[in-house]
Amino acid sequence: LRSATGQGEAPGTLWLKRPTQQRREMQIMGSTVTMICFDGQKGWRTGMAFGGGGGGPQDLRAEEVERLKLTPMEVELGSPLYAAAERGLTLSRKGKEELDGTEVFVVVSKNAKGEERNYYIDAEAGVLLMAKGKNTIRMMGNEQEIEVTERWSDYQSVGGVTIAMTRGRATTGASFGGGMGGGGNFLTRYEKVDFDTPIDASRFAK
Repeated sequence: LRSATGQGEAPGTLWLKRPTQQRREMQIMGSTVTMICFDGQKGWRTGMAFGGGGGGPQDLRAEEVERLKLTPMEVELGSPLYAAAERGLTLSRKGKEELDGTEVFVVVSKNAKGEERNYYIDAEAGVLLMAKGKNTIRMMGNEQEIEVTERWSDYQSVGGVTIAMTRGRATTGASFGGGMGGGGNFLTRYEKVDFDTPIDASRFAK
């Protein structure tokens, strides 16, 4: 995959293993940086991933761990409504609208905190095009509400599974800086996707 922010573009690799294991690495300034690694129970990242400390591993925050425990592999691949009830989400259909000239169904998701997000699904193709909602995030001791807009595009069939090869995320309302941390834009393009490739458990070890 290739990820791009306002600060530049970097190649990387994402490993996903059912149900919730994942590891994302990026090549930044000649170094391999682990942006996130989660073994299903606990997780960590390279210290320099978000500008903190040295390059050694740092444990994920408790709230990150709890979120990842409820984030199946399918959600990371672009299916945020997957197993909604099991993840504590309630869904309701809002009706039809038009998005960039395309007729879409609007589905509203609400979590246990009462936070809502609108999902816009292509009425003809049945694929997710956009999601929009507000999140409360905490970073570096600050808590702030942000508006998050995500978009999925360039759908392709990989091994009989329809995958959005491009995914964008834009956040507003935060003052933490660009990319994955708080405000700004973040774009991911998958260059190659493989399914059913064995992944050893050591890939997710600290």
